[in-house]
Amino acid sequence: MGTTPSSRQDAATDTYDGAGVDTSDTCAPSYQQYTYSGGADVVWQPNSSSDGGEKVRRRKPKTFSSLKRKIVKRKNLSKIPDSAKSMREMLVHWNPLDVHSLVEEYDALTVIKDLTVQADQARPVVPSLKRDLLDLLNNGCCCDVKLKFKGSLFPAHRAILSTRCSFFRHLLRKYPGHDVEVPVDLGVSGVTVDMFSALLRYLYTADFNTNESQVENFETFIALGERFGTPNSLEHDFVNMLESKRCSDAVLIFSSGDESLQVSSSGSLRSRQHNSLRCHRAILAARSPFFRNLLQRREHRTREGLIQSQASTTQIVLDESVIPKKYAHVLLHSLYRDVVDLTFVLPSSPSIGSLGEAQELVSGKTPVSRVEQAMELYQIAQFLELSAMAQGCEDYIVSSISTDNLMSILNWSSQPHGSSWVWRQAMHFLREDFLAVAASPVLFELHESLLIETLRSDFVQASEADILKAVIKWGEYQLIKRMEEREPNLVSHTQHSVSRKGIKRRDLDTVELRDLIGNLLPLVRCEHILPASHETLTSAVKRGLVSTPPSYMLSGSDDLSPQINPWVVSRSRRMRRRPRLYTPFVEEAKACLEEQTISEVDSLRMRHVRMSYVPDALYMLGDCSDPGSPDRWLTRSRSCPHPVLVGSFPKL
Repeated sequence: MGTTPSSRQDAATDTYDGAGVDTSDTCAPSYQQYTYSGGADVVWQPNSSSDGGEKVRRRKPKTFSSLKRKIVKRKNLSKIPDSAKSMREMLVHWNPLDVHSLVEEYDALTVIKDLTVQADQARPVVPSLKRDLLDLLNNGCCCDVKLKFKGSLFPAHRAILSTRCSFFRHLLRKYPGHDVEVPVDLGVSGVTVDMFSALLRYLYTADFNTNESQVENFETFIALGERFGTPNSLEHDFVNMLESKRCSDAVLIFSSGDESLQVSSSGSLRSRQHNSLRCHRAILAARSPFFRNLLQRREHRTREGLIQSQASTTQIVLDESVIPKKYAHVLLHSLYRDVVDLTFVLPSSPSIGSLGEAQELVSGKTPVSRVEQAMELYQIAQFLELSAMAQGCEDYIVSSISTDNLMSILNWSSQPHGSSWVWRQAMHFLREDFLAVAASPVLFELHESLLIETLRSDFVQASEADILKAVIKWGEYQLIKRMEEREPNLVSHTQHSVSRKGIKRRDLDTVELRDLIGNLLPLVRCEHILPASHETLTSAVKRGLVSTPPSYMLSGSDDLSPQINPWVVSRSRRMRRRPRLYTPFVEEAKACLEEQTISEVDSLRMRHVRMSYVPDALYMLGDCSDPGSPDRWLTRSRSCPHPVLVGSFPKL
C-alpha cells in the first residue's frame, strides 16, 4: 500500500512552497490529498485493481493572486523614483501590522485631501442666461411693451419676442413706440391666461412648465404649434440677435476722458471721436445689475420729468480707460452667449487711456498674453457685476496655469482686485507640481510667505529630501542676492562683483543662511527623509542648518525601531507629525501591504490539509488500548479530528 521513496520525493517536490517548507504528507496514500502549492495539485486516487494508490498529476490554472504576486515581483525597479525605492527598502523590514497602520493613515489623508480640494473649488453659483431672462420676465424690468390678453397685462420686451417668434414680430410692428399696450389674439380657442403665461415663459427660457400651465388639452398646444411654429434654440436666436442687431435699442459708446461730449436737441450724443456698439436694453438689464440700475434710474428720471422723454435708442458712455474697447466684443458675447471667448479681443487696439500698454508698444515689449487679458477682463466683469463673465475668466486663468506664469497669477490673485478662487487653485498647482517648480528659476521668485503656506500642507507632492534641498537652495539664492545688494556701487556690475565672479557654497555664511531659512526649516519633516543617510540631510546637519537631527540619527542606527519609528502611530507619540501624502510613497506602501497580505494568505492555505475521503474501515485497524500499536494514529485521528474538519461541521 505504501509509495516508493521516489514517488514520495516527487510529491514533496510538487508541494514545495518556495520558502523552505515541505507541506507534503507521505503517511496516508490511501485517501485523496489536496494540497495547494500555488501551482500544481497532486491528487491521490484509490486504485480498484491494486492495494496501492495511483498518483495522478493535474495542472490547474494559476490563480489571480499568484499571477498578481509574480507581476509585482517582476516590476521594473529602474522606473521607480529613488525616493520610492527607499520607501520599499524601509517597508520590507516592517511587520504587516505597521504597514497596515501606515496605509490606513494614507487613506485618511486621501479623504481629507479630497474634501480640501472640493472646499477650495467651491464658489457661488452664478445665474445662467435662462435664469436671468426668467427673472427679467417676472420682474418686468426695463419692459418696453405690454401684451394684453383676455384682460390681463403682461410686461414684455420687444427685442426678445421679435427674435423668438415670427407671430409677435409681425404683431409688434403694428404698434411702434415705447411702453404701448398691444392686444393679442392668438386665433386659437381654449388658450387660458395661465397657458399664455407659460407660452411667454417658453419664449424667454426655452423651458415649458406644465404644472403652471395646467395642461388639460394637448390639442390646444398642437394648434399653437401649428400657428406659431417651433422656435429655434435659445442660443441660436440670441447669437442671431447679437449679430443682426435687430430691434436694438441701446448703444455702448467707448469714449476717452478728454473727448468733448455734447447732447443734441433730439437727445442724441455726439462726439468728435467715439466708437459704438449696438445692443439691447433687455439683455443689459437681465445680465448686469450695474446696467440694470443705470437704466432704471434713467427711466425714473424720465417719469419725473427731470430729463427729456426716453429716446428710441439709449446711449451708454463707457470710459475707455476703465473698459477698453478691445474687449467690447468679448463683453457682448458673454452677455448673449454665456461664454468668454478671448479670440474676439480686437488686435492692435491698445487702450486710449492705458499708459502702460502705450509704453510697452514703444519699448518693443511682447504683447499682452491671453492670461493677462483674462485678468483684465475679470476686473471689468467685477466692475460691471457680470458674475458669469467673471467666473468664465477665472476658469480660463486656472486652465492656463503653468510653471512659467505661476508667479504672475499668484501675484495678481493675491491682490484685492484679484480672485481668491484663482489663488486657491494656483496654490494647489504649486503643491502638486512642487518638484517642477523647485527645479526651475520660479523657486527663487517665491516669497517666503508662499513657501510657508505650501510647506504647512500635508499634500505637497515631493519627498522631504527634495523639500529640504529646495529650501536650502532658495536660502542660498537669497543670501547671494543680499550679498550683491551690500556691495559698494564701485564694485557692483564689474568683473569683481559677486554676480560676475560667482561665489562658492563654502564661502556662504552659515549663520546668516540659517537665519534666512529659519522660518522654513521647522516645516521640513526631517524624520521622514529617506534614506536615513540621505546626503542632503547629512550635509545640512554638518553645516549646522538642522539644529535638531532626527532621533534615529542620534541613536546611530539606520534601522527604525518601533520605539523611535516616526511613521507609525503609537500612544507615546500622538503629537508626531504625519507623513505627507506623497503619491510614490503611498503606492509603494499599498503595494508592499498587498504583497505581504498575499504571502500570508498563501502560507495559510498551504498549511491546511483537507481530508475529504476517510474510509470507516480504517478505524478498525488500530488498537486504542495498545500505545505501541503502529496504527494508533488512525484511532487518534478519529477521536481528535483535524481542526479544518471540525470547523466544517455545524454544531447542533
